Amino acid sequence: MRWWLFLGALIVGCGGDAPDGGDKRDKDPSTSTETLVDDPTDDPDPTDDPDPTDPTDPTTVLNDTDGDGVLDTDDNCVDVANPEQIDDDGDDIGDACDDIVDSDADTIADADDNCVSFANTDQLDADTDGVGDACDNCPTTENADQADADSDGYGDVCFCDSCDLTEWCMEHPEEPSECLGECLSWAQCPAGECCPMGTRCSDGECTYPDLFVAQDRLEDSAELSWEYIAPDDCQVVEACVTQPGDRRLLRFDTTTPNVGLGDLYLGDPDNSNNPLFVYSDCHRHYHFESYAKYEVFDMYGNMVAPGHKQAFCLMDFEKWWSGADRFKYHCDNQGIQTGWADTYSSYLDCQFVDVTDLPTGEYTLKITVNYENAIAESDYTNNTTDLVFSIP
Repeated sequence: MRWWLFLGALIVGCGGDAPDGGDKRDKDPSTSTETLVDDPTDDPDPTDDPDPTDPTDPTTVLNDTDGDGVLDTDDNCVDVANPEQIDDDGDDIGDACDDIVDSDADTIADADDNCVSFANTDQLDADTDGVGDACDNCPTTENADQADADSDGYGDVCFCDSCDLTEWCMEHPEEPSECLGECLSWAQCPAGECCPMGTRCSDGECTYPDLFVAQDRLEDSAELSWEYIAPDDCQVVEACVTQPGDRRLLRFDTTTPNVGLGDLYLGDPDNSNNPLFVYSDCHRHYHFESYAKYEVFDMYGNMVAPGHKQAFCLMDFEKWWSGADRFKYHCDNQGIQTGWADTYSSYLDCQFVDVTDLPTGEYTLKITVNYENAIAESDYTNNTTDLVFSIP
């Protein structure tokens, strides 16, 4: 019996198909032939193979395809001679064979860049002369030739070229330019430039804020209320109401974010020499005049109820952008930095329009921030917002 079991096992071991994994051959399902799988152990010493990139390997041929003295292994432009290996845009491809040359590395090719020597991804060109503001010697007046006969940094057609070398030149986006004998320390920029009111010099140039009135905050906060205003109240003294007594007031929040490239900066009211800071004997602090104007119009467009709001403390009240810098400005060093907003809440003095004498009907409240352009901004078109409301 045992010899029969031994013989059967011998027959199975020598014939028939091997079980899965029995050898290193796979069946090709598309053919009836077998395909051998490469076995890395077939090469007894793979380290003996020549390395074409290793210059110490005796089998390596050191090539210099373009004959510029730089081996192909080190050449940033193998097919075109460039012994100096210039790579202005830092992309590891030599300029000699780089399809895109970007000298100032601002991601804009020199062929399309209006200022190839200074990074300016925004490509701003206020005077539309083809020369970007970042390198224009007169950014507000067209001068494509950039002529500067006296080499003072201001183009010959630029207003500032008319200022004496001992004077500061101040150009305002909306107001007339001026030659000044003095300039506040934070507003002093190179080449005798003095940044206009509300701005400061940052990294060698004037940087401008951009204010607007937040519509949603206005809509959510507006409400009518009756209030008693005493004859000696500061709101009477400062003409925020037409007369004391029971008054019907339209109260609201005014939130003004700064979404410009630069901070709005005013400094310390006590030491700023800013003529727009006026001391209030009644409130016993400084007010910044002409910051915001409140007006009510009837359905025919007639202004029927004036109001006003002088700012008493412009500051970083709340972050408007989540990634904005840390809190910086306060009542003793006033301003609104980029990405922050100042808010005057509805409960504050004069944060309303007196509508006591208006009849029942539909009206429009118009709020304008920086209404006299006292603060230099990059954009004035977004400084006004409206709210339609009804008096029952």
